[in-house]
Amino acid sequence: MIFAATVEHAKEIVGLLPAEDAALITGDTPGAERDVLIENFKAQRFRYLVNVAVLTTGFDAPHVDLIAILRPTESVSLYQQIVGRGLRLAPGKTDCLILDYAGNPHDLYAPEVGTPKGKSDNVPVQVFCPACGFANTFWGKTTADGTLIEHFGRRCQGWFEDDDGHREQCDFRFRFKNCPQCNAENDIAARRCRECDTVLVDPDDMLKAALRLKDALVLRCSGMSLQHGHDEKGEWLKITYYDEDGADVSERFRLQTPAQRTAFEQLFIRPHTRTPGIPLRWITAADILAQSKPYCDTRILSSPA
Repeated sequence: MIFAATVEHAKEIVGLLPAEDAALITGDTPGAERDVLIENFKAQRFRYLVNVAVLTTGFDAPHVDLIAILRPTESVSLYQQIVGRGLRLAPGKTDCLILDYAGNPHDLYAPEVGTPKGKSDNVPVQVFCPACGFANTFWGKTTADGTLIEHFGRRCQGWFEDDDGHREQCDFRFRFKNCPQCNAENDIAARRCRECDTVLVDPDDMLKAALRLKDALVLRCSGMSLQHGHDEKGEWLKITYYDEDGADVSERFRLQTPAQRTAFEQLFIRPHTRTPGIPLRWITAADILAQSKPYCDTRILSSPA
């Protein structure tokens, strides 16, 4: 079994294998076709099965005795699940060869979970990078039917090689803080900007500074409400933030032009969503309200009184 990083990557791999002896399964493979391919693979009618993060769990082909890992992952649990596809017992099978071409830093004999799981109801979830298409695995939360509610990923785990053979990690960040000087996106725990080396002020220090101002309204946000309407200029969406004492502050977005819609995506949706990287499908402000639950997080705001 061969585990690829992206769909395009998987297609390239299949193109290098004997056509009559290889098959590809991705998230887009129709269910009926997938079932036939899996049945044929278990019956050993072909040798190579290439997949992109869809056969890591719930798949059992005991005859598999070679696992080729061509994708990086920081998730020890996912790594174990991938390796586990080759550890089933089968007649005449004496061992399983693990070929890790991605340099994953996990010890097969003494694995440790590098990223804290957090709450006990967190589970590994798959999140595709909107920039490079890599299938990331992060801790997150899902509904009973598997729908993603929230994930805690920060940066895409995909790695690629440039024309000179140098490895470079995808730079897409699911969660980030902007540099006030150059607006570069930095890790949420960064102390200095990775682009201009500006010291990034701690949010708590910003709050303390705001509290010392006499002409500022400072709220420790405990909730928000969304309201939409129309006027002579067209449709608008108003977001009101409330603190524990009942004070509130609001902002309003226009949604007519592409520039206005892009600004709304960047200034509200991306900073607030609990599932960053997964695009919100919307056309009107009413669509936003219908999907507003993933955005009702808490946020500290400071604005002129």
